[in-house]
Amino acid sequence: QASVLDKYPSSWAAAGSIRILGYGRTRAQMECLYAFIECHEKAIETFTHLERFPGLLLCLQGVLEAARQDLLVLEELNPRRFFYAKHALALKIILSNRMRILEEQVEQGWISAGDANGLLHHVRERLAEVQTSWPRRLAPWSSRSKSKSAVSPSDEGGCLDSKELSTNNAKQEEEDEEE
Repeated sequence: QASVLDKYPSSWAAAGSIRILGYGRTRAQMECLYAFIECHEKAIETFTHLERFPGLLLCLQGVLEAARQDLLVLEELNPRRFFYAKHALALKIILSNRMRILEEQVEQGWISAGDANGLLHHVRERLAEVQTSWPRRLAPWSSRSKSKSAVSPSDEGGCLDSKELSTNNAKQEEEDEEE
């Protein structure tokens, strides 16, 4: 179901700014579903005694399949938001794994605690930065160029590659010079 933020008409002022607020909702839904799936898959792997209860195992697998289908639906409804959220989640997982590995190396004595403190501090800062990051606009916004000049995780508007972005910026500069 679309949120109120997604229903905001693209022709109205500040539509891109309003619609970007829906990114947080999509990101939270995607992260929760991913965590749910990951946790239950690990539980099924860990508890080998579940094989004695085939009905329960079948039920768990059905729930996991429904959660995977929900992820696919979420991706279909908000492809750009899902794209940004998926990559943010991947980066969080990578940074968390690096932090865990670094802490294990300290515990095993391969790296001294003093040397690791600076590295751990840096990784924690990056992790906090990823957790609070939101997609940014790449091109200057103006009333004439509307949402086509910016990258937005909304489903409307366009994503520009660097060539299109430089072409749009050149057109904007020409229009400004003419005025």
